[in-house]
Amino acid sequence: MTLVIPPKEMVGQVMSFLSKEHAGAASVKSKQTMSSAQSAITSAKERLKLYKNTPPNGLIIFSGQVV
Repeated sequence: MTLVIPPKEMVGQVMSFLSKEHAGAASVKSKQTMSSAQSAITSAKERLKLYKNTPPNGLIIFSGQVV
């Protein structure tokens, strides 16, 4: 998963978006794909918690699961 956050985007809004995506990933039919997607989203959310504000140049987060 690649998450690109523009410089002026609020971290709270991105966290809300990720929560919705995590819930939406539950509807994926393949258990392995669903698990991988939810794991990547959770990983991105945990990394995003380290930031109170978006850095001046924006932020890119790469996350995923090695199978």
